[in-house]
Amino acid sequence: MVDWNSAGAQSVTNFMYSQMLVFMTGLYAREYMLTLWFEWYLISQRIVFKWTYIPYLAGRYLILFVLCGLVAINRITHPFNCQVLQPLFITGGLVAGACATANLMIRTAMMWKHRRWLVASLIALSLGQVAFSLYAGTSVVNSHYDLNLRTCNLDYESHSVFAGVFVYSVIYDLLILTLTWIHVSKGSRSSLWSTLRRQGLWYFLLTFMVNMPAMIFVWLNLNDAMNAMFYPPATTISVTISCRMVTSLIESNMSESMSKDDGAARTTSSHWKSSNSGTTVTTQNFTTNIGFPSEIYNSRTTTHPEQSGLPATQGVPSITA
Repeated sequence: MVDWNSAGAQSVTNFMYSQMLVFMTGLYAREYMLTLWFEWYLISQRIVFKWTYIPYLAGRYLILFVLCGLVAINRITHPFNCQVLQPLFITGGLVAGACATANLMIRTAMMWKHRRWLVASLIALSLGQVAFSLYAGTSVVNSHYDLNLRTCNLDYESHSVFAGVFVYSVIYDLLILTLTWIHVSKGSRSSLWSTLRRQGLWYFLLTFMVNMPAMIFVWLNLNDAMNAMFYPPATTISVTISCRMVTSLIESNMSESMSKDDGAARTTSSHWKSSNSGTTVTTQNFTTNIGFPSEIYNSRTTTHPEQSGLPATQGVPSITA
């Protein structure tokens, strides 16, 4: 039987942990760059900022900060104060996981907005998850520098409490998925609702698969490296999938807006007629109102006249989804 606390086992597992951090950081850095268009659209006001984007942005930048920070301190080979930095990064990662769940919760809450008590309960559970994450990261996790391994090792005052964060996340994700399926089964059969249901199912299955190993290995308490081995992948994958779900709806909404805008522009252009005595212009006012059931991720796209094919004198109203 393997002695996980032997010097050889700890050396190997610490090496695996440090390499895993590098891999996850590179993987998420690529994901971050591929979805950086969202921040640019916010800055350029092609997308109107809404409070529902806060969990999305917080989760993205927290996990980026955590991964870069963990990689940095694992490269330090001389003693330093781990007691502040390591718990800080762990806490940030737990809160990022709570933000990933909040992205899913917001969509479900908007589906059930006519049931205010249910919406209030979901918000309370999300705030409870954040509070639980802050408590577990600041009160349960400690750290010390190991002179032999030349790395920071984690000390858990209560393994069950730290593992409870992952249990909370899995149960809450299951509740959100169940509420989404109930609403979709009673409501519209449109492709959008089917997409929401499918995304919710895949999100739960994937986050369940990555959170379970993290929870189990914390409970097993084999050694410091194995306790933390599956925590960064679980949080990173949860945040990545959650953020992709948000951007996919925004992209879908913007594509629909642009499609209807092009159709409206062609309709207006067809009313330009010419005669021998001169040019008579007949314009048709149009309004594009995208009926997007998910009111949470609305975007505003402004079409300029020269882009739509209309004369510069003909104003085109902004498209509000």
